[in-house]
Amino acid sequence: MTAEYTPAEGSFRGRAVGVFDAGIGGLPIARAVASCLPGVAISYLADSGRRPYGPQPGATVARYVRQAERFFAGQGVDVWVIACNTASVVAPATDERLVPCVDMVEAVGRVLPPTTAGRVALLGTTGTIVSGVIPRGYPDHDWVPIPTEALLRHAEQGDASAPAVPGLLLRLRDELDESGAKHAVLACTDYTCILPAMVDALPGIALLDPLDGAVRAVRDIIRPTATDAMTTAAPASRGHELAVTGHHPVDIPALARETYGLEFTTTVTINLDRTES
Repeated sequence: MTAEYTPAEGSFRGRAVGVFDAGIGGLPIARAVASCLPGVAISYLADSGRRPYGPQPGATVARYVRQAERFFAGQGVDVWVIACNTASVVAPATDERLVPCVDMVEAVGRVLPPTTAGRVALLGTTGTIVSGVIPRGYPDHDWVPIPTEALLRHAEQGDASAPAVPGLLLRLRDELDESGAKHAVLACTDYTCILPAMVDALPGIALLDPLDGAVRAVRDIIRPTATDAMTTAAPASRGHELAVTGHHPVDIPALARETYGLEFTTTVTINLDRTES
């Protein structure tokens, strides 16, 4: 389950954190970062014109990740989060990042139960599951990979009330019962959009949201500095910004405002391919 965050000590005014997702799944992370780091500006990038990422080839998604990093470097963020698990498992491994980065594979490690807790289900897109990156990254755990592509098509639109959702959740409950897993890692940020329905449908299963681990990792990177302390009384240098690459079936600014209390002061449509030119 997602933790409630209390503001960190110190001021973070003038600092900025990028959040990258194929759609709306990164909004809960953006909200949590903004809540626990007072004064931080969020630069949110939704690659809505090329979603969903799950069925796409890994090499293609890896290119999207490189484009996103160049975008955030141009935005001047202090750190950025690859909120999409499908993108995280194909993110090019490098020590030469343009900007410090937190991905969801790292975040998973921060929320896992002890190895003695038994089998752990891994719920995610086909791309995340087939990659095998998360089980390889944490080989001491006993993993049960379960792709939930159909359920995620509804989750990415925040549509827990769709007629198909109860049946998909019932099928997932049966799979979890058969697996013997009592813990399940939500290896897609879009699950957060239908989390209440999942909690109701999956009694007895501890749902582990890597969102918590991602926020803790950001806090570790963007600690207050002496400069931050000197600017406590100053207004934030920028508001929260939203960039999209195309149409999304959900009104992202309205969802961010009404569900997550996150107000974007600017919204722009961009072409990420231009970051490579």
